[in-house]
Amino acid sequence: MPDTEALFDSIARSYDSINDYLSFGIHRYWRQQLLKRGQKNSPQKLLDLCTGTGDLLFLLIRQISSLKEAIGIDISNKMLAEARDKLSKQNKNILQRCNTAFFQISATKVPFPESYFDLITIGFGIRNVPQIDSTLQECRRLLQPGGKLLILEFGRPINPLVNRFYQIYLRVILPTLGGLLSGTKKPYKYLATSAIEFPRGNAFTSLMEAAGFTDNSAHPLLWGICWLYEGSKRLN
Repeated sequence: MPDTEALFDSIARSYDSINDYLSFGIHRYWRQQLLKRGQKNSPQKLLDLCTGTGDLLFLLIRQISSLKEAIGIDISNKMLAEARDKLSKQNKNILQRCNTAFFQISATKVPFPESYFDLITIGFGIRNVPQIDSTLQECRRLLQPGGKLLILEFGRPINPLVNRFYQIYLRVILPTLGGLLSGTKKPYKYLATSAIEFPRGNAFTSLMEAAGFTDNSAHPLLWGICWLYEGSKRLN
């Protein structure tokens, strides 16, 4: 795995705008699907792993009125700088309701007490952590009993024909456009390759089960180009 901190630092300034171009804005719909599941149990304490520029976290604090605390962590300091800049521009009423902060922390070892959060989210970041199993185990440790883990991640489409065209998009179009728009092709080559190689569907829910999560499910979005994974920490 490449140096992910340096990789994401190199594209932090243009990350959000390029995401809109490369996904045709569809990533906003995918985040809405996570939001629908995340707000069901009126969570109060949110942890957003691999938060990047904070887009998912800000969506959740704006839309889930029960949230009292929201923590975003990431390995990239420059991505977090973008997130903190957005934080300064948020509605003051929302910020007074929900204590929000960002920290440069590894997803495999988060310095918060056991059972502290009741909702943990990861938006398009789990494939970038060096140890997926350790990250999932850390998520389980941090969740309250009955707490929810929700993950959005790219995967290979189920339909072979759709998958064929998607592979062309990932291998050729995405690195080319990403390179032209950001000035560096390397990060987008890595993002394309990691999306192709990442376990999808039941293969990933098996990893969640091995980490101790229950009621695990995988929901394909847009033919399986994106997957929404859901799991819970067992009640005592």
